[in-house]
Amino acid sequence: MSTKERSRARQGMSPEDADRFDTVAEELPRMKRDGVEAVWDKVMALWNLLCDPTAGWSERAMALVALFYLVTPIDVIPDFLPGGLTDDVAFILATVAAIALRVSRFLTRYAAQRG
Repeated sequence: MSTKERSRARQGMSPEDADRFDTVAEELPRMKRDGVEAVWDKVMALWNLLCDPTAGWSERAMALVALFYLVTPIDVIPDFLPGGLTDDVAFILATVAAIALRVSRFLTRYAAQRG
């Protein structure tokens, strides 16, 4: 993500949320593993939603919370345990379900980007 894209994506975020956004941007690529790989299209849809400053603030906030939960090591089930990403996957799926109509547009965009 270029500096210009990152700056655009951070528009309207509080300084704290901008810090969380930066954490997600840095850590998200390493999360494509274990059970998360099976829902990676949904993870990327939430990422695309989060990066779109024209998206609704509530949907962006929900996406940020879900992705931040995914990349932080402090979870209900610690990531280092077997099955430790189960709660992360459940949180991603619950978030996508909660904003399904909005996310469908970003799923389509992500599919088009992948070719």
